[in-house]
Amino acid sequence: MSKLTAKQAAFCREYIVDCNGTQAAIRAGFSERTAQEQSSQMLALDHIDAEIRRLQEELAAANNVTVATLLIGAEQARAIAKTAKNAMSWSRLSEQKFRVDKWSLCRG
Repeated sequence: MSKLTAKQAAFCREYIVDCNGTQAAIRAGFSERTAQEQSSQMLALDHIDAEIRRLQEELAAANNVTVATLLIGAEQARAIAKTAKNAMSWSRLSEQKFRVDKWSLCRG
């Protein structure tokens, strides 16, 4: 596995905050002008992907997040939206497709 540069490590830490590659690149110190391109290139690298997965697993374990807890939370939110007769929220939650596995909470 390739060793991460300081900026790559910062990008990985920032990426798991909101799963927004461009913003993660900017927060990690990359130029706003090139952040989108830089993030796309980094996300295609195996060692970056492996570090992001490692950090996500570490975060999930520290917060007791599992696929089951995510699905329960989504169902609770759907039920609340339905009870509140908030059709737009209920529709969005009902149509949302969750592609969650133990390796990726951000990517679909």
